[in-house]
Amino acid sequence: MSKQSNNVKAIKAGVGYTIGNVLLKGIVFITLPIFTRLLNTADYGLYNTYVAYETILTVFSGLCLYGSLRNAIIDYHEKYDKYSGIILFSSIFILLFMLLIGNLFYPFIKNHWEFNRFIFNVLILHSYAMFIFQFYNVKLAMKYQYKQYMVITFLNSFFGTFLSLFLILTVFTNDASTGRILGYAFVPIVLATYIWFKLVKGIKYKELFDFKIWKYSYRLSLPLVIHTFSQQILSQFGRIIINKQCGSEEAGIYGFMYNIVTILQIVVLSFDNAWSAWFYEEMDKKKYSVILNVSKHYLLLGSIIFIGFISLAPEVIKIMAPSSYWTNINLIIPMGIFIYFVFLYSLPVHVEYFYKKTKYIAIGTFLASIINVCLTVLLIKYFSFTIVAWVNVFSYFLLFLFHWRIANKLKPAKLFSLRSILFNACFCFVYAFFVEMTLENMMIRYLVLFITLIIVLIVNKNDILTLKNLFTRND
Repeated sequence: MSKQSNNVKAIKAGVGYTIGNVLLKGIVFITLPIFTRLLNTADYGLYNTYVAYETILTVFSGLCLYGSLRNAIIDYHEKYDKYSGIILFSSIFILLFMLLIGNLFYPFIKNHWEFNRFIFNVLILHSYAMFIFQFYNVKLAMKYQYKQYMVITFLNSFFGTFLSLFLILTVFTNDASTGRILGYAFVPIVLATYIWFKLVKGIKYKELFDFKIWKYSYRLSLPLVIHTFSQQILSQFGRIIINKQCGSEEAGIYGFMYNIVTILQIVVLSFDNAWSAWFYEEMDKKKYSVILNVSKHYLLLGSIIFIGFISLAPEVIKIMAPSSYWTNINLIIPMGIFIYFVFLYSLPVHVEYFYKKTKYIAIGTFLASIINVCLTVLLIKYFSFTIVAWVNVFSYFLLFLFHWRIANKLKPAKLFSLRSILFNACFCFVYAFFVEMTLENMMIRYLVLFITLIIVLIVNKNDILTLKNLFTRND
C-alpha cells in the first residue's frame, strides 16, 4: 500500500469516525435543549450520575478486550475477523459473572445506591453493550471501515433519543430521570446483541475456545483495565462526588457542562481512531521521519479544533439550556483544557501500545487517578464544585508527562516534536485565558477567532493544501 493511499484512508477514516461519533453523542447534544427543559437540574443530575456509573462499569464488563485488536491486526492479520469473534465470545462469561455477583451483593449496597434493582441490572447489561460498541469501533477502525460504524451509531442515536422522549412524555411523566435512563440504555442493548451475533457467527465451536488466542488477548488487555478504569475515574469521579457532597442540582449543572465538552472529546477520539491505525502501519514499516512530519500537522489540527470549540461554547451553552444551567459557565474552560491534554497524551501512549508495554499505560493512569481522587476529596470541601474541573486539568497534565517520559525511552527515533507540542499547548492555554476574560463579549471573541484562523491558514497554506489534495484524491 502506498504512502499516499495510507494517508488518504487515514484522513477519510478520521472524518468518517468523527461523523459517526457525532451521531452517537451528537444527537444527544442537539437534543439537550429538549431534555434540559423536560428534566429539572435534580433529574438531570440523577441521569448524569447513572451515565457516570455506566461509563466506569463498561471498563469491567469486557475487561478492555478491544485493546488487543490494535496488535492483532499485525500478529493475526490473516484471520483478524476470526480472532475478533473468538475474543468477543469469551467476554460473555464476564457478563454472566457480573450479573451473578452483582445481584448477590445488591442487598448490601442498595442503601448506598441511588437506583433500584431493575435499574442496577439494566446498568450491567448497558455497560456490556457499550463495551461491544467500543470493541466494534476499534475492530472497524483498524481496517478503516468507518461506514459500517456510522450506520450503527445513527440507529443508536436516533432511536435512543426517540425512545427517551416517548418514555418521559407517556410512561414516566412523574419520574423523568428513569425515562431518560431506560431510553438511553435499551437501544444500545438491542444493537449490541446484533453486533455480538454478527461477529461470532460462522466460527466453529472448538475454535471459540482457542485458549492460545484468549491468552494473547487477555495478556495485552488486562493491564488496560487498570488504565481505563483509572481513566474513567479521572473523568467520572467528579460527577459522583459532586452528587454526594454538593447535591443533584450541582451534579446536573456539572453534567450538563460535561455533555457540552463531550463534543470536543468526540472529535479528538474520532481522529485518534484513524491516527492510531495509520501510526501502527507506519511504525511497522519503520517510517519514523514520516510520523514526525505528519504529527506536526496533527498537532495543529487538534489546536485549531480546541480554540474553535472554546470560542463558540459560551453561546452554545445558552442555546442548549435555560438560564438555571448557566451558572458557572466558565467551567467550560478547564473542561476544554483537560480534553486537550487527552489529545496530547494520546500521542506517546500509542508508542507504548505498539511495543505492547501496556503495563506502563496502566501504571501512569492509575497514579494520576489516585492523585485526582485525593485532591478532589480534599479540595471540594473548601472550594465550590468547579474545583473538580481544575483538578482534572492537573491530573491529565501529570499523565501526559508520565507517558511522554516512557515513550521517549521506548521509541527507536524521534517521532514527535517537543517544540511543536510546547508551542501549540502554550498558544491554546493563552487563548483559553483570553476566552475566560471575554465570556460576556461574543463579538470580540469571534473577531479574534476569525483573525487567528486566517493567520493559521496563511502560515500553513502548503500543509493544508497537501491535506486537501490527499483527501480529494481517489484511493
